[in-house]
Amino acid sequence: MKRRKLSQGIVSYWLKKDLMYESNPYHNIVFLGKDAKGEVKFASQRGIRDMYGKPFKGDVPGNDKRYGVNMINPDSEEINVFEAAIDAMSDMDFRQDYETSILALGMVSDGPLQTILEEHKHIKCMNLCLDNDVREDWRQKAGKKICTGWI
Repeated sequence: MKRRKLSQGIVSYWLKKDLMYESNPYHNIVFLGKDAKGEVKFASQRGIRDMYGKPFKGDVPGNDKRYGVNMINPDSEEINVFEAAIDAMSDMDFRQDYETSILALGMVSDGPLQTILEEHKHIKCMNLCLDNDVREDWRQKAGKKICTGWI
């Protein structure tokens, strides 16, 4: 919360929606992605404490890369697509948008997006919310790669 300036409200909301939890014994944040039936298919870990200057990132064994962290609103035809779950949390907190569906890819690949769009046919509009932590030409290339076949 301190580093990303997230509110207690957004953290509580994600916990209540069962999209994340804290692991033992390392106290990593584990972000969860579910299929259309609500079964967990995807889990990735992110370190919150770092003693050596390098953040920990890793997938949970058995992870299904066809899914990403997602929260689908059946009443929304729109989805915001992020690179990472923490980006989705920050955006939701900043804009106070709890209605638009979200997908955090966990990678720059369209695998999770393809799965979500196949499972949720009501989604008609997507917003690529790629952040500014990589070079602009890489973001553009990633955006084009993700959109290929979807436009």
